[in-house]
Amino acid sequence: MKIQSFEKSWVQVPLLTSYYIKLFAVWEIIATFVASINDESIRKLMKTKHVQYQTHGTCSQLIDVTADENDVIQQVFFLGGCNGNLQGISQLVRGQKIDDVIPRLNGIRCGTKGTSCPDQLCRALEQLKEAPVVEG
Repeated sequence: MKIQSFEKSWVQVPLLTSYYIKLFAVWEIIATFVASINDESIRKLMKTKHVQYQTHGTCSQLIDVTADENDVIQQVFFLGGCNGNLQGISQLVRGQKIDDVIPRLNGIRCGTKGTSCPDQLCRALEQLKEAPVVEG
């Protein structure tokens, strides 16, 4: 009896393997589709504001920031500066309203400098508030 049950399990393994391979193929198709719907394509569907702000007095040289028509921050990129910290700040402010972010970061200083990257982000956000809204 054990031999028959053993043989049946070997027959079932290829069937299960085939099932999982098909399931994985479908998953790959879905994952590829979802990955193709990135922030850029979504941004084209909405009205946005965008500025590139040249920083002053910090290690970063440029801040590229985008918000939607409701002043909700969509993306922030820093050129230069402390990469890990600035990526963290970018992720933390994403999805936040401009008017909520400015009071939290305004006036932060970096060492003996009179400003910081978060403070310079506030300057960029102030410009962004005044920027024209463009469609996709």
